[in-house]
Amino acid sequence: MIYHLLWFLREIFTHEVGFYAYQDVMFRSIAAILTSFLVAILLGPRIIRWLMRKKIGDLPQFHHDALNELTKEKANTPTMGGLIIILAALGSTLLWAKLDNPFVQKAIILVIWFAAIGGVDDWLKLTSKIRHRSRNGLRPWEKLLFQIGGAVLIASFLYADFVNITDGKLFWFPFYKHGFPLASWMFVLIAIFYLSATSNAVNLTDGMDGLAAGCVGMVSLVLILLCYVASETMTRTTLVTWSSYLLLPHIPQAGELSIFYSAILGAVLGFLWYNCHPAQAFMGDVGSLPLGAAMGYGALVTRNEILLLIIGGVFVIELVSVVLQVGYFKVFVRSFWSAALTAVICLILGYPFAYVLARLSERLRMICLFLLILPFWTSSLIRIYAMILIIRVNGLLNHFLIWLGIIHQPLHILYTQTAVLIGLVYALLPFMIFPLYANLERFDWQLLDVARDLGANKLRILFKVVVPNTIPGIVAGLILVLLPAMTMFYIPNILGGAKSLLLGNLIKDQFIIAHNWPMGSAVSVILTLIMTLMIFIYWRVSSEQDRRKIL
Repeated sequence: MIYHLLWFLREIFTHEVGFYAYQDVMFRSIAAILTSFLVAILLGPRIIRWLMRKKIGDLPQFHHDALNELTKEKANTPTMGGLIIILAALGSTLLWAKLDNPFVQKAIILVIWFAAIGGVDDWLKLTSKIRHRSRNGLRPWEKLLFQIGGAVLIASFLYADFVNITDGKLFWFPFYKHGFPLASWMFVLIAIFYLSATSNAVNLTDGMDGLAAGCVGMVSLVLILLCYVASETMTRTTLVTWSSYLLLPHIPQAGELSIFYSAILGAVLGFLWYNCHPAQAFMGDVGSLPLGAAMGYGALVTRNEILLLIIGGVFVIELVSVVLQVGYFKVFVRSFWSAALTAVICLILGYPFAYVLARLSERLRMICLFLLILPFWTSSLIRIYAMILIIRVNGLLNHFLIWLGIIHQPLHILYTQTAVLIGLVYALLPFMIFPLYANLERFDWQLLDVARDLGANKLRILFKVVVPNTIPGIVAGLILVLLPAMTMFYIPNILGGAKSLLLGNLIKDQFIIAHNWPMGSAVSVILTLIMTLMIFIYWRVSSEQDRRKIL
């Protein structure tokens, strides 16, 4: 508002008085820091007293008994102290920023949206004693749904702002001067994931005196510099920007966000006066959720998503540590390990088969392809049940191995992870062979003669000539095997028994047995994102010509 007022009166202030410093982003950033700091210092005691009167207090809980013992004296310390930061930061931004800047507008909306989510959640949890109701607050899926909803809106409008900004539609890696093109849907997916993840990461870090606020302050300082460098010129008399000089993404108008993050930095410093040991107030969800989303938003605007993972390392470590403690993570690890092992075994078995198949005569090739497709005429469920007759204790496999004298006692394979692995390989091996065969069928076999003439041995020909030319088929086969191997719930159920729990079983149990549709949907969405990421990686590593080879 002050900027727009001074701009409206520029005839007086600029032309007559000669005061034009307000036009400089860095000047207004410093003013925003000082303003928000003073507002937080002056507003803090009033908000803390109000929270104490309303008995908005809580005891921080950690996944560690020693930490809970250390923080037990903090019982009833006022929570929702994040109101101090949000009010001070928004007030300072409204005073000093250009309010017609599209990035600033979305930043303000983002903070208000996520602060509302956190505020409702805090209020429901912390006033439960007064209202004689459950202390659950918003359910996790409800909170995540509102977070994703806000992220979808911000991501969609942000991509619209980037339509005419070349660097804005690229994905950038630190210390690499060229970006990688992003499709609109991929940009939106990354933005949704980033805003949701960063908001929850700061939320999980809140609880220790000054930890979340201190880390947010450091990240805000870096984002001030990144936003400034993204669009501002090196001097007032030149058109050379810092981004072009430093080979960083150039995002016009992003420099105005320096004022927004300066306001956050000042507000956080003011809040630390009351949050440092011994803490007089905790941030709460009302502060941690919007501040985390703001950190992710700054990285998205300046195209520094990867760099933020380094800058906000504490938040990343906290988020990962919490995820590691969740029981479902073990299911993810077990499922991914089983799927990866299945894919590798299918590749080892399928590559020689596809190679030989591609070298056969036309008649023998058609016969082999027919035999390969023939099992698909029968339900895979029936074929997996037939596997029980083969690998059970008194099954055909044990009888055959004992007859050969290889073993003397039957092997207990059924209802083990080995049985699940055998079933997955049996069911998915054709999905590895087909793309490999399609790739090898178009291979120029004269290259082998050329390699021999140049003195290459068989092993060198394989790894220097054949394999590099079949990379698209290998990648396609791995994708076709990896994801189904994580989701085929009936194979672990039949061959693995009750002890074998993979992602497919987890999703099926959540929908059919537990009737926990939100949880089942959440896991399904994660699998969809994994599949999307795998397809995107394949799309990036393969050329248009390579993709045509396997079609």
